[in-house]
Amino acid sequence: MKKIVGIAILLVMTLVAAGCFFDKEESLGELPYLPYAAMPDTEQNKSVGVDVYWDATCSMQGYTTIQQQNTYQRLPDNLEDIGISMGEIHFFRFGEEIQPLEGREHRQFMTPEYYTELITPIHKVVEQADGKHLSVVVSDLFESDADWSNVAKQIKSKYFENHQSVAVIGVKNPFKGDIFDVGYSAGGKFFYDSGTDAAKYRPFYMLVMGPTDDVRSFVAKCKERIGTGANVKYLLFSEELVEKVPDLNTIDYSNSENIFMDSKLQVPDKRMVEFGVNDKSATVKLETAINYKPFADVCQIDTNSLQPVIKVSKLENGEWVEETDVSAIRTSLEEKTDSDNTFVYNMEFQPNEVLNADSVTLLQTFIVPGRDGLHLPAWVQEWNMDNQASFDAGQFDGSKTINLVSLMSSLKDSSTTIKYPSIANIFMVIKN
Repeated sequence: MKKIVGIAILLVMTLVAAGCFFDKEESLGELPYLPYAAMPDTEQNKSVGVDVYWDATCSMQGYTTIQQQNTYQRLPDNLEDIGISMGEIHFFRFGEEIQPLEGREHRQFMTPEYYTELITPIHKVVEQADGKHLSVVVSDLFESDADWSNVAKQIKSKYFENHQSVAVIGVKNPFKGDIFDVGYSAGGKFFYDSGTDAAKYRPFYMLVMGPTDDVRSFVAKCKERIGTGANVKYLLFSEELVEKVPDLNTIDYSNSENIFMDSKLQVPDKRMVEFGVNDKSATVKLETAINYKPFADVCQIDTNSLQPVIKVSKLENGEWVEETDVSAIRTSLEEKTDSDNTFVYNMEFQPNEVLNADSVTLLQTFIVPGRDGLHLPAWVQEWNMDNQASFDAGQFDGSKTINLVSLMSSLKDSSTTIKYPSIANIFMVIKN
């Protein structure tokens, strides 16, 4: 009888211990989302709030006065259709103040008389914009360096630091009218008439800001309606430098050593793949083959500048805590000589130097351009005019935009200094 009781007690203790073990496994399995990366957008067929802020300054009148080949004239209706197709759209006019428009009032942007404002405070628009919405600013981007510096700082803080994107769509359009704040000797304005000569058309722009998927969707819809010809340009500033950023679900890592796919943890983000280690006394080697496919809408990438950036985090109290010392992990990135735009990334480490006992470790590698690895497309320089032209009407060219290179460079630099714009993301998690 005592033997039976003893066996029963032992069985109960075993079950309790096992229960505690499984509870611990389950709690470890409830992983937080990835740090340093945008949250995955899992909502299907979501309704997007689109807010269009239209520059109503007098310098914009000239876009409405020539009827032939006029994309700007059709823009109010096109943007309304695009906004409705994405969800819900609201229009605003801005100058000294930002005013919401009711009903069909936005169609007044087709008429020159509707442009009565004297200043273009884009910084106010960025300040008011709802970061959860898609915000579109229609303007000629006639801003001083000082004004744009303030705008760029706001965009960096509001969008890039929150893993969101910005696109600039430039459209050359017929123009006949006054452009203000040009040449003090001319009374602060310059009359410009492009006629129907496409080489003389004046650019206007749409500055598109918001969640990356929404920005990309808007750009795609604009391409369908406005086109992609020589007079329409698209430039996307994003941490996604390819059309679809590859990860370990699509990257070949079959030549890796001493690791296997595991499933102990509950992984909420499918970009993160769980691995186990076969032999904790042997070197772990992860080898991946990355096929880089250039994406036309982003800055041009100097592939010679590509490099891996690695981040290591430990799970502590349900949160990822970054490790400051990653010297125990060795990485390399080399382009395959027998295949264009294919790169081999290697990562090696000793498990006992990187993986603490009874811990969960996240290793994130971002394949990024170096500091000077992103270059603006040629059209930005071609459409650019030096700042001096704003002071000397004799140097002013209405077919170009003052400080465009400076404006675009500030967006490029802002998009790369905080997050990790990448051509591939390699995220692996290991429970030791």
